[in-house]
Amino acid sequence: MFTDPPSIWCNLEQKRVKYDECINCAKCLPSPFIKLIFDTTKPYIYQENRYGVTELLWCLRRSFYERTSINYPTLHDLYILCRGIMFHQFFNSLFNLKEVKIEKNFKIENEEFTIVGIIDGIWEDIMFEIKSVVNLPVFPRPQHVVQLQSYYTLLNSPKIKKLMIIYFSMNNFNFFTVPLENKEQWLKERAYKLHICLKENKVPDREEGVYCSWCPFYVKCKL
Repeated sequence: MFTDPPSIWCNLEQKRVKYDECINCAKCLPSPFIKLIFDTTKPYIYQENRYGVTELLWCLRRSFYERTSINYPTLHDLYILCRGIMFHQFFNSLFNLKEVKIEKNFKIENEEFTIVGIIDGIWEDIMFEIKSVVNLPVFPRPQHVVQLQSYYTLLNSPKIKKLMIIYFSMNNFNFFTVPLENKEQWLKERAYKLHICLKENKVPDREEGVYCSWCPFYVKCKL
């Protein structure tokens, strides 16, 4: 959850600063570059009872904190997000591709909620996910596999015959074919658990893993 107006954590001054203050300061980058980062990574507004696939991929405690805690990302954090968005925009423009927004409604024990996602692209019978990385992985990352399979599940189209993850770095690329697998039960269980925790204001159990060390809520989670 972001502040209004949005603010970031300034590593240079070691304090919170508003977007316009950061742009006017411009000690880290020229103002036009900072403004581009801010304009490209506008704060996401969470909607009640609507859960993104990426929220369900993370540890649910992190997703809970993302929705309920005030977050002050650094300029570096926003740059990483900006880089990924610009990669997507570049390839979509280059290959004349369009993102596909998907959503599906669910009901469990009288609780109604919606799971949403955005497919990077579909070409003929192939659904694919584009990832920008610093170092190309030797194998597809598990969370990316589940992410693409989740989109396939939500779209529920017999036209899709292949799932593909494409990784791009600054100097190379590779790709992996992902098995067609229905993840509806997994999606429903994860979304329902997060939904109930938010409704009851109950922090979900910690799901420890390799990503804990760079989670923005690492310290808060350990307290």
